[in-house]
Amino acid sequence: MTKKVVENEQQQAVTGVEAIWDSWLNSFKSLQGVQNDIEKKSLEVFAYQRDLLEAARKSLYTAENESKKMAEEWNEKLEGIVKSAEKNQSELSSSWLSAVKEINEKALALSWNPSHSLFDLFSQTQDQLEATVKEAMKQQDKGRDEALKQIEGLTEQVKKTHKEILETVSV
Repeated sequence: MTKKVVENEQQQAVTGVEAIWDSWLNSFKSLQGVQNDIEKKSLEVFAYQRDLLEAARKSLYTAENESKKMAEEWNEKLEGIVKSAEKNQSELSSSWLSAVKEINEKALALSWNPSHSLFDLFSQTQDQLEATVKEAMKQQDKGRDEALKQIEGLTEQVKKTHKEILETVSV
């Protein structure tokens, strides 16, 4: 009966220690889950930023197209007014209209080209940053998986060693 009580106490001690180590291992796994969630949220931020840049780009193109349409309408109206007012001075009018068109085209190009370049730069930077973060996350996942395997092995060794110690102590 005494031997049975000692064996029962040993089994309870082993079970208690194993529960502590299992709890510690589960906490480590939970921490990895939190890190994975943070990574997912980071990628969601990149997707949101990409969508925002794309919406801004579409707005820019729409504004540019509307501006071009207005400039064309303005040119047509100006051409009509000049033609009707100056039938006698057609050569002067046509050179003046050409100069106005050229100035208008240059003004449009100067006002829209920097915006396109800026959006292209933002998009390229966004893509490069996202690729870098994804690669870093991939490396972190690989490192965490390797660390988890090593910690799981260590936990099993500690449990086994503790169990052996308890068995030798009770003998």
